[in-house]
Amino acid sequence: MKYKIDIQKDKGGEVAVHYDLSTPVGSVELIATFQVYLDGVGIIKDNASGNTRFFGTVYANVSETKDVPVSFDLTSNQGFEATDSDTLRAGHPYDSASFQN
Repeated sequence: MKYKIDIQKDKGGEVAVHYDLSTPVGSVELIATFQVYLDGVGIIKDNASGNTRFFGTVYANVSETKDVPVSFDLTSNQGFEATDSDTLRAGHPYDSASFQN
């Protein structure tokens, strides 16, 4: 399973989350679960389960006055698991977090 998740905070607390997940071509591996969390709230509304490829962009707003934890969880039907976290910092009009393998 390959993944790339880019989270970019812009001035005004606007956040863009770009994600691209894929399983090897010809494999029986499928995405089981996927979610990105901003301040503990899941923001991916579409269901990735059962797909070999899942990609897109979602937008959200976060507080500019406090640090905002960001994290993701990803699993496959073949036992793959990935999770990680970072923080979008208050007081920085532009900040980002990136996760990939």
